[in-house]
Amino acid sequence: MKLYFDRTQSPRLARIAAEVLAHGGHGCDWSRNRYPDRDPGDVQWMKDLAAEGGWVVVTGDERIIRNPAERAVWRASGLTTFFLCRLGCGHRWRIRRGGCCGGCRASSNWQRPSARAPG
Repeated sequence: MKLYFDRTQSPRLARIAAEVLAHGGHGCDWSRNRYPDRDPGDVQWMKDLAAEGGWVVVTGDERIIRNPAERAVWRASGLTTFFLCRLGCGHRWRIRRGGCCGGCRASSNWQRPSARAPG
């Protein structure tokens, strides 16, 4: 198994996962290691990982399942994906492989910190 963390995930989390997985003979990569000079965009890295095979993705990017073009590439890729949600959305994570669940949506009482009422 190979675990891939996209740019929405902490480099610290990716490093820890890499150390743990290495002991079991598994691989781990982080987007900024794989593409140090540029962000290739979601469509490109999904195509790259799908072509290599064997990757499991960890992302916090809900646009992958909301943007029709990215969703189509993701579905075609067959990548098993953990979508880590925003704090307060009511879900811890979702696992999907090539099919869309509609994504996590923030609960009705969730607001961005800048939009909260004072006090």
